[in-house]
Amino acid sequence: MDVEKISADRYRLRSHDHIMTVSSQDLLDVMDWALQHAKELEYEAQQAEAVRRYNADMDARDRIIAESVDKPWLPLHDGE
Repeated sequence: MDVEKISADRYRLRSHDHIMTVSSQDLLDVMDWALQHAKELEYEAQQAEAVRRYNADMDARDRIIAESVDKPWLPLHDGE
């Protein structure tokens, strides 16, 4: 997130594709809320990162499977 002071008591917040203009009091309110909910926010961020890593692992596995070639010269394993 980027914060830019655009005039006296006005700030522009940019996050991803969203833009929001707020007052300094609004920023203080957000900061207070974030401090009060810091543990919950940290937990949610950790969960989101775990999901991102899992999805990246599954995407990598899917790419490997898609790129794999049959090897008829190798013996079959039990149950195949």
